[in-house]
Amino acid sequence: MVDKSKIVAMNQHYKNYSIDCFLDVQERLGVRNIELWMSMQHFPLDYVSYGDCKALKKKLSARDLQIVAATFPNCDFQYQYGCQPKEHRKKCIGYFKQGINAAVELGAKVVTCNSGWGYYNKSFDEGIAATKEIISEVSYYAEQKNVILAMETLTPEETNLIDDMYKLKSFIDDISSPALKVMIDTVAMCQAGETMEQWFAMYGDDIRHMHFIDGGNSWEHLAWGDGVYSLNEMLDVMRKYGYDGFISQELITDDYLKCPWDVDERNLCLLNKSL
Repeated sequence: MVDKSKIVAMNQHYKNYSIDCFLDVQERLGVRNIELWMSMQHFPLDYVSYGDCKALKKKLSARDLQIVAATFPNCDFQYQYGCQPKEHRKKCIGYFKQGINAAVELGAKVVTCNSGWGYYNKSFDEGIAATKEIISEVSYYAEQKNVILAMETLTPEETNLIDDMYKLKSFIDDISSPALKVMIDTVAMCQAGETMEQWFAMYGDDIRHMHFIDGGNSWEHLAWGDGVYSLNEMLDVMRKYGYDGFISQELITDDYLKCPWDVDERNLCLLNKSL
């Protein structure tokens, strides 16, 4: 059942503010669930270490907040799932494993992932081979840690690898890990010309998480009301199929960086009216 208790706040659009600012706003707005974007500004993460979980848990407890999912910055060259240079893949794998370690310590049951991107001067097969190597090992690690690795598609602006539901299904079937499940990103879904009905018809209960946001004709992840998607139609499909997972508000556009709390407040107001 989709309800207000499933709303999850994310912190990307607070990257010019402290983590305390982000947490204070969510407490004030009555949001209780957090998907932590483990950025250097808010929670450092690399292939050998991660931030202070005890200190963060203390801040969360003081505000009655909980981490339900984790996302690791992974679209830049430094660490990404489609890493081409073989000598760097071990560091990428180490990075994602450390992220899972941090997620477990913080109490999150879901970690998000995607295909990354391949070199434009290489073939699709070469690019996807690197992703399979990395995600296969990270999926196995997630199994040992009892964490779900929820994989999304990306828009064509973000990747030359997995940008539609059919490529994603083929990839997940090939990996065949009980830890590797499906995540809907509504922007990537709509950019591919797909519908939520199609995703649930194909994946059913394997859909374990969502980046549930408005959008338009680009990769930008918008607050509800700022784009062109039908919120109520999507919610109706989710109710039809009995989706009871979290709906993360992954808001990503430069226009939100100056006053992210204003965006959160009006986004939450529209969501609450529809749920």
